[in-house]
Amino acid sequence: MRGKFKALLFTVLFAVLFFTGCGKKVDGNYTAELDMTGMMGPTFESYGIKPEPLTLNFELSLSNGSYEAGFETGTNDKMKNWCVKYIKLAIESECNKHHYSTQDYAKHFGYKSIDEYIEAELSKVIGETDLEKKNEGTYLLVGSKLFFDNNANEFLDVENKKLIGTFNASKFGGNGSYSVVFEKVYD
Repeated sequence: MRGKFKALLFTVLFAVLFFTGCGKKVDGNYTAELDMTGMMGPTFESYGIKPEPLTLNFELSLSNGSYEAGFETGTNDKMKNWCVKYIKLAIESECNKHHYSTQDYAKHFGYKSIDEYIEAELSKVIGETDLEKKNEGTYLLVGSKLFFDNNANEFLDVENKKLIGTFNASKFGGNGSYSVVFEKVYD
């Protein structure tokens, strides 16, 4: 009888540890660096421009089954400034090939300056996209998998105080999916 009780106790203990993440603590703040250069870099390379990397920091906060996630403050400006810089270089490259000024280029499209043209055209493409928008929801740790919003397809693997998986940018106003490694931020 005592042996059966120990086996039952062991089974219950195993189930509790397995379904609560084997005792893992995931609450805390995490950050992941996403390299977005590949998304737009090839376009600029076709103009002979090798852009600097565009890396954006994505933040994830976990606390008692709830999460908040989004790009860090300043991301909208960082993305816009990067785009403006390389769009301007691409236009300058094209204008030089055809022997006309960027001023004439802008006037051709009804703008006073190349900067005004780029600003207007970029706002048409980006629109009101807010990369800094924070999303909130719930998470559940099952074994070594961290599931978000009761969705079996949205999860991260928990490995050595890192969260590893795929980041779906559409939820945050972007496009595509990216491999991601979240590192825990220690205060």
